[in-house]
Amino acid sequence: MKIKLIGQSTFQIKVKNILPTPSSQHQTKRGSSRDEIVILTDPWFGLHFLRAVPLKTKLEEIENCDLMLVSHNHIDHFDNIAINLAKKFDSIIIGSRKVVRRAEKKGAKKVVCLNYKNSHYRLLPCYDISKMISQESLNLSASNEKEKFYFMQPGKIEKRKFKCLPCVEFLGLKIVALYAEHPFASDAISFLVDVPSGSEPSNRTGEICNSTKKLKDSKKIRIYFSGDTRFSKRLVDELQSVSNEKQIDVAFLQIACSVYFFKKDGLDLLDAVKLTKEIKPKIAIPMHYQVKMKTRNPEEFKNLAENSDTKVVIIPQGEEVIV
Repeated sequence: MKIKLIGQSTFQIKVKNILPTPSSQHQTKRGSSRDEIVILTDPWFGLHFLRAVPLKTKLEEIENCDLMLVSHNHIDHFDNIAINLAKKFDSIIIGSRKVVRRAEKKGAKKVVCLNYKNSHYRLLPCYDISKMISQESLNLSASNEKEKFYFMQPGKIEKRKFKCLPCVEFLGLKIVALYAEHPFASDAISFLVDVPSGSEPSNRTGEICNSTKKLKDSKKIRIYFSGDTRFSKRLVDELQSVSNEKQIDVAFLQIACSVYFFKKDGLDLLDAVKLTKEIKPKIAIPMHYQVKMKTRNPEEFKNLAENSDTKVVIIPQGEEVIV
């Protein structure tokens, strides 16, 4: 798995596509076949005056995107540039309720709303959205343009009010909405992503991608993406339950937040350290520390959080690593 830090909480994640697709080939919008699934997390490209660290990745350097995973609809996690990018690449936007509503209003055709249901994620119904690759649109208009019909599962289209799903699958990837507590985004979620066998590299050292080590077949790799969430016992209990079933291989963790009325709106550095020690991921990747007034040195997180259970990998902005 290759991971590139674009900035703040925006990562480009590439995993090997090992499953057959609904069409004869997995194709980009331009028609070229691909053997990778490309994911963007919390894609934010605009409002440069808010950034403590300028972007090093130019928008035109992003050549494709299959999925956008968006934890909530705040300006440093999702913007109109990202929506236009999704329209350009025919990407599927998977996010919270407000994320999906915004994307729809801006003309995105393929959107899926995820919502946290409960901690028993293994029992949740999971909808396969792989066929959306060959669908022209997720939201199909009826004869009356004011009515909308929504894709719910393969071969089934339903008229509905804005219903969210707890779990989806895409070409073998399982994506589940997990608990998040963010005071100014009541619909905020975090993500658990299980990547199928064959997508995991033979090393997990966070090496820069000029490494010649090749991918090998092995068990699924489990990813946790925190988005913005406060530290709480409920969060710890849920992630420990997840880890007991299968250890988290890679955890993307917020390490800086704001404080309003003496209360934090997410994980600060010490909270991220506590969470790391509670859930014991094999690799922890710090994020969300590059906005003005909310900056931290990720080396502090590494010094405090790294131990025999967890390796901390700090990705330089604009760099791509193998984990």
